Amino acid sequence: RRSDVADAQGNEYALVGLNIGVSIIDVTSPSNSQEIAFLPGVPSGWRDLKTWNNFAYVSNESDDGIRIIDLSNLPNFPTYKDTALGGLTTSHNLWIDERGIMYVCGANAVPGLMMFDLNADPWNPVLVGTYGDRYVHDVYVRNGLAYLSEINEGYLTVLDVSNPSNWVKLGQKTYSGAFTHNAWFNDAGTVCFTTDEYSGSIVRSWDVTDPANTQEFDGFQFD
Repeated sequence: RRSDVADAQGNEYALVGLNIGVSIIDVTSPSNSQEIAFLPGVPSGWRDLKTWNNFAYVSNESDDGIRIIDLSNLPNFPTYKDTALGGLTTSHNLWIDERGIMYVCGANAVPGLMMFDLNADPWNPVLVGTYGDRYVHDVYVRNGLAYLSEINEGYLTVLDVSNPSNWVKLGQKTYSGAFTHNAWFNDAGTVCFTTDEYSGSIVRSWDVTDPANTQEFDGFQFD
């Protein structure tokens, strides 16, 4: 996965998750891009990255918990640490919403969802809620609503996480052949798209104007 950031001088950077760590690349001039830092990490085939203000957060499925990178000193070499937040040492991926809440999926400590507040101290996130009904493969959060891809059971589950410590399940959908890999929204936030993790699956679109009553619009199957 890749995440894009910029420093105070307007230089642009790509943060790239690799099997053996994180690479920070100056892409201000795309034709002359240069790696300015490599942060080695435990080998992992899965490494997801998201940013919040001047910090980046990185998950992996091998060990060492969540990596936190302070980007405020770019283009100089950044400060970073690996930390087992709430007993979390491995996780599949993560999401950070517009309120500064980080949602970690598929962790060893809670296979569902672990929710951390980044606002008070981004260097030391605080666990504020968990969801443990089922394994969560991916999550998309907007306006206090979390759309969970519960791959093993084939569910697209909607939670009201406006209060992460007291979330409320609003709805749940499944469908023929469901192996729900991920969900993503259009810009307006009215249509959700889901995919399933197997060959020949259908990209489905959903009407999410009523989060408690998600309805399928259409589907498209690639050749």
